[in-house]
Amino acid sequence: MEYWDEISKEIENSIKQHDSSTAFATIRRLKGNRTNVENLPIQDKEGNILNNSRDRMVRWKEHFSELLNVHSNIDQSILQNITPSTIPVMEQIRQDKLPSLNEVKEAINKMKSGKAPGIDSISVDLLKVGGEPIAIWLHEIIVEIWETEEMVEDWTTAILIRIYKNKGDKKMCDNYRGISLLVAASKVFSRIILNRVQHLIDNQLLEQQAGFRKNRSTIDQIFILKMIMERSQEYNKPLHMCFIDIQKPYDSVNRDLLWQICRYYGIGDKLIRMFKLLYKNTKAKVRINSEMSDEFSIETGVMQGGIPSPILFNIFFDFIMRQVMKQLDDIGVKMAYGSNDFFHTDREKYKQLNILTLLYADDVVVMCDNNTDLERFIKTFENVTQQFGLLMNVKKTCIMSLIQLQEDSTRRTIKNQQVNTTNNNKLIQQTTTS
Repeated sequence: MEYWDEISKEIENSIKQHDSSTAFATIRRLKGNRTNVENLPIQDKEGNILNNSRDRMVRWKEHFSELLNVHSNIDQSILQNITPSTIPVMEQIRQDKLPSLNEVKEAINKMKSGKAPGIDSISVDLLKVGGEPIAIWLHEIIVEIWETEEMVEDWTTAILIRIYKNKGDKKMCDNYRGISLLVAASKVFSRIILNRVQHLIDNQLLEQQAGFRKNRSTIDQIFILKMIMERSQEYNKPLHMCFIDIQKPYDSVNRDLLWQICRYYGIGDKLIRMFKLLYKNTKAKVRINSEMSDEFSIETGVMQGGIPSPILFNIFFDFIMRQVMKQLDDIGVKMAYGSNDFFHTDREKYKQLNILTLLYADDVVVMCDNNTDLERFIKTFENVTQQFGLLMNVKKTCIMSLIQLQEDSTRRTIKNQQVNTTNNNKLIQQTTTS
């Protein structure tokens, strides 16, 4: 009994001191019976069991190298047809100027504490407690990079930690995800670049995009979807939806195409060259216990765990969505709204609003008031995304209709694969109670 009292006091004291990490670590310790996956045997591609630690390390390197390098075919004519924006002189000066010491300090302060360090073993916490001397030292390095356009080699090398997904056979590599540990100083540099473009890009993204944007969240999208579903049922209007999943979206981004799209959104050549430095010769090593694998190159996609990665993907996907919508007429769900009464349908005295998609980063919900328009969108989306190197994940894409019509009995297929049809009542309950 005394043992449990001591453990309880340890947890309570940690919480009082706002040390949540220690508190949760103590709770996890109580759970016990956890299998250590670090030294478990794994399977190679042929299903053979690998018990030797060196063989396992080679297999993990092979697995993540294939997982993170998604070489896709893009329509090369797209690159030539993306016209860079004309940047005003003052905006160009703002983007190109040398990073200031205050920018470095601000970037350090915005970094989250308690994160594991990268390959140089220097943590964010160390940068923070270093105060002014560390900020000055790091500022000098960043200014040198800015002027010479030469990157510190370690800053583009990530350490990959394997995390079991808590489902499936632990011997299969596919049932693990990799978490990237990046050099903290490189994150400061990345944050400075991101701060230069954040406001510029955010003002241009589609209104329906809520992913990785200030003061927006999945709750906004859930609320809108809930209201549309409720009003469609209330007024007995058909509602056809498709929940689209994209296969490895972040790893599939073509970098040459990404940089050209950045120019279209008004990011100047200097900042693009800074982004390119972060992606030049990107490499990773897998760490198991204290051992490291040989490094391997990562040549595609946006950097996992990279500070600018979410907004870079948002730019890329925003451009794609605009190309999709250019090819479609005024389709979607027509709603009416007024100051005294929220959503209605087909009321002349209220303002009309057409809603086609809701986005959260790469997650897409498409809504149409008829089956034909929904199929048109899906086909157009599939064709356009494929031109840009992205592929729909048909197995995880599903379609649902609130009001079943005769035409809905047809099984839909994408790339000769049948698309799942979701149970209506289950999805309605999940959405409206979220």
